[in-house]
Amino acid sequence: MPEAPSRPTFFGLTQTSVSVRLPSLPRGAISLAIQLKGSWQDEWQFRDFARGLDGFATVHVNRLQPGTSYHFRAVASGPGGATAGRWALLATDPAYTGGPAPYYPDTRYPPGNFDPGPFQPPAGFPPYTPVYPNTPVQPQPVFALPPGAPGRPEFALPEGGNVSFSVPGLPERATAMTLQGRIADDANGTWQDLIAGLPGNGRGRIEALAPGAAYVFRLVAIGEGGRTAGAEIRFVAPRADGPAPQPVPVRPDEFPAPAPAPDDGNE
Repeated sequence: MPEAPSRPTFFGLTQTSVSVRLPSLPRGAISLAIQLKGSWQDEWQFRDFARGLDGFATVHVNRLQPGTSYHFRAVASGPGGATAGRWALLATDPAYTGGPAPYYPDTRYPPGNFDPGPFQPPAGFPPYTPVYPNTPVQPQPVFALPPGAPGRPEFALPEGGNVSFSVPGLPERATAMTLQGRIADDANGTWQDLIAGLPGNGRGRIEALAPGAAYVFRLVAIGEGGRTAGAEIRFVAPRADGPAPQPVPVRPDEFPAPAPAPDDGNE
């Protein structure tokens, strides 16, 4: 779960509108939403005004009721869920007692109606919540970037048909890693997920490897924006009567030849 964001701050207050400055993105969050409700309403009545916002974004809220108190809060969203921050109190200026009538930037919605209903995007477009007119910073649909490529796993000396390994730190935008493997000499072999949910700098163990068989392993980074495979490493399980071979990194342009069989002295 992301950490709770700080309270939003306000400027440019009028009778029916205010500009809201969001806090920074807290740890574990990829975007922020701004929510509001009347100060007389219950906690569960908070409503989204805008979502998919970056840290320190500015949102202009209008169509508020003059002389009325509202609660605003930021909500942090991330791969682990959403966390609401503490609310901030705002009171709009009192209603006019004389003089010209106030000017409302958007006359389609009267003051106080800040929820005109759900927005339905055209077919083929991702859903998002639009920001209303006169907004200095327009939020855009959130397209999560794929995670970075992870490094290679590192193997310890094998013990029979078992071998322990360690993984590097999580690449950017990744929440976990999966170890995949396949038979090295099978050109049509498919990658199999062996161990999922590996954290950064974690350890694992592969068991029941066939003696003398050659395998190729790799790590796949998992994140909000998809999956990214890392570089491959070739591993040959030790023979019952031979020395333990060392893992060999696989270059993208060259697949190394299998390790030679141990010399048993017979020609």
